[in-house]
Amino acid sequence: MMEQVPLGTETALAEYLHRQLSYLEQEVNILKRDAKRPKLYTDTFTMSTSIVDADPGAGFFRIDNADWTLATSLFFDNVSSSGQDALAKLRTLHKSDEIFLQDMLTPGNTVTYRLSNNCTLATGYFKCVVALLSSTGTKPGVNTNFTIRFTQY
Repeated sequence: MMEQVPLGTETALAEYLHRQLSYLEQEVNILKRDAKRPKLYTDTFTMSTSIVDADPGAGFFRIDNADWTLATSLFFDNVSSSGQDALAKLRTLHKSDEIFLQDMLTPGNTVTYRLSNNCTLATGYFKCVVALLSSTGTKPGVNTNFTIRFTQY
């Protein structure tokens, strides 16, 4: 025969379980919210002197047009100027992700692109086909250091 639980204990247990359920629902909502947030990868690269589709060299990136608002491709070396291996992060970029470039010396010089296609691996570098989203300021000269933020959606 099953033992009877005193009424006060049943009520206390129900209240406890209700609080635990509310807590778990909040945790699930936080996890769902965080899963929707974009993933960010930030590093530094130096802008190359060339606009040619080729390996820009360790720590460098290239823009395929002298006017960065008209660019259709960006080329990133597998190694950033901070010495980090960027290969694993660059491989995860996909169509519709964003690339934000900011001049480290003049932070008002920025440009944001959206990937028109997945980035592709070439020998020693990555090719990213892009479309302009926004720009501010002016394109700095070559050999300028940039903070580059890759945002994955």
